[in-house]
Amino acid sequence: MNKKLLSVVVGVVMAAWPVAVQAQTTLTTVGAVPGARWVHGTTLLSVEGREGYGLMTVDGKMLTAEVYDSSMEYYNGYIVARPISEDLNCTGLLGLNDLSGAAVMPFQYGEVKVLSSHWALGIVLEKSTASQYDYQSLIGDNYYLIKNVDVYYIENGKGSNLATLTRDQYMDARASETYINIEDRTTNTVTRYDAQFQAVETEVKYVYELPPDPDDLVTYRENGQYGVKDGLDNIVMEPAFQSIYDYNGAYAVVSTGEKKGLIDAQGQVVIPAEYDDIKRSYYTPEGTSDYNANGYFAVVADGKIGFVDETGAVTCEPKYSENAAEIMGASALLTDLEGNQLLIAADGVETRLEGYDRVRACDYGSGMYYEVQDADYNEGLIDWHGKELLPCEYADLAFSGDGQYVLARSRDDYSTCVIYRVTYEKDNPEKIPEVELVDEGMEAIESETETIFELEPESEAETVSGAENESEAETMSGAETETETEAIPGVDTETEAETMSGTEAVTEGTDLGAGDTSAVVALLDGAISFLDGDAAANSVSIQTLLGNAKGLLGEGQEAVESILDSAVAMLQNEGVDAQSVKTLLESAKTLL
Repeated sequence: MNKKLLSVVVGVVMAAWPVAVQAQTTLTTVGAVPGARWVHGTTLLSVEGREGYGLMTVDGKMLTAEVYDSSMEYYNGYIVARPISEDLNCTGLLGLNDLSGAAVMPFQYGEVKVLSSHWALGIVLEKSTASQYDYQSLIGDNYYLIKNVDVYYIENGKGSNLATLTRDQYMDARASETYINIEDRTTNTVTRYDAQFQAVETEVKYVYELPPDPDDLVTYRENGQYGVKDGLDNIVMEPAFQSIYDYNGAYAVVSTGEKKGLIDAQGQVVIPAEYDDIKRSYYTPEGTSDYNANGYFAVVADGKIGFVDETGAVTCEPKYSENAAEIMGASALLTDLEGNQLLIAADGVETRLEGYDRVRACDYGSGMYYEVQDADYNEGLIDWHGKELLPCEYADLAFSGDGQYVLARSRDDYSTCVIYRVTYEKDNPEKIPEVELVDEGMEAIESETETIFELEPESEAETVSGAENESEAETMSGAETETETEAIPGVDTETEAETMSGTEAVTEGTDLGAGDTSAVVALLDGAISFLDGDAAANSVSIQTLLGNAKGLLGEGQEAVESILDSAVAMLQNEGVDAQSVKTLLESAKTLL
């Protein structure tokens, strides 16, 4: 059985003095998954196994067997997937709402088009020639024609095939939640159908013209002013503006003719119509409005960029040139006249960025997080105040679709991926923080191809905080407090630490019999202490400790043994990724 371990630790948010609390970003290690990547726009991982790729949740639950190719794509709550096969028609649809990974549509199509959360098309293809084709392969001169199109209505995680259309009956289609418009290839007429595939209108002018759903918000005009109604013609907001732009998510821009503001889905004014423009962001989490970036909105006044919050209060005065500033969500990047690159946070903090060759806002990060790159193309992570969250030591970084997790891929071992949970706490002057345990639990999953082992959290774990004080900074990245780390288990002096081997690595008096968990933990703590120093210089000593620890493992500790083997393999690579090795060793301690 192929065993894939998702390691996990627990984060501790350190207590501060009982005064006003500064906003902070904290990264808590969730686990390490070999060969993983996000399915773009989701919190699901595509994980490589022996036979192909499978879907895994961020908490370690395997949803599918590893039988798919790497081209899984997310649309409207579903994943289009294709098993590894030579068949032309083997694409299907997986559901995500219940996180079961069950098939919503069978795997029997050349292409699946997801039109909305309720409508999808399964297109069967057949080989053709360059003289007549609908599809052409990206590699090779292969051409295909549409043979037929199955129309599906999806409800409660199950797709129902309502109709099968010939190629002549299908040219294009668009759908809302309630209706689907289908354009006929031969006549170019457009017919609208309901959820029972009954024709409700046969002379639709354009395929993209669809009536509003009950929850949709639409504008209407009365006495020269515009208001808002829902899809059932109920008034949401009485006419009050000269114009209202289409809703984008939960917000719509309104205009008096001279100035612009913003209203929400209840027709309430969020930003008064006092600005020249309200800017959108393209870095917000999947499914959220791209006007609201973590509670902030970018506004323009007299050609200058600034920010306001959800109450309409100005948090950053408009004083930065709109032409020079690039809005990233809750922050903006600009280069001043002296060539300095400035990071402007929506709360008014201005940071001059230095030492980076490249700075880019993270997708789904709401402008709160930026990928940075050094001269050697190593990537790291900073927050909207320029605070380093991860050093420039990674091959690449990627956020999950909800903006709550970041996957960091090791440069030394490209298959090694560590997942961090990202939390951000806004200023709260009345809150006195308590010591908080962040428990990212895993559950055991077994399939034909892999096992995820249940991991019980320890009381101590790894926290990387972007807002610790100087004394707390010493404990960053999983290090222990000063009193806890002065003594290396089994090492009396620094000289002994450089030469220890065999039983010298264990504190005097420890029983070295197989199955002695405390002795194994002591050895792992010693290895972790070395990793906190110069990991490369101490590589041989660390490997010796891990070899001794492995020799002390008792029966039923195959999972720990596998982790230690992985750690030793990483230590033997050129350029030791200490952080990833520490993550593995912490997970081994958790299993013990």
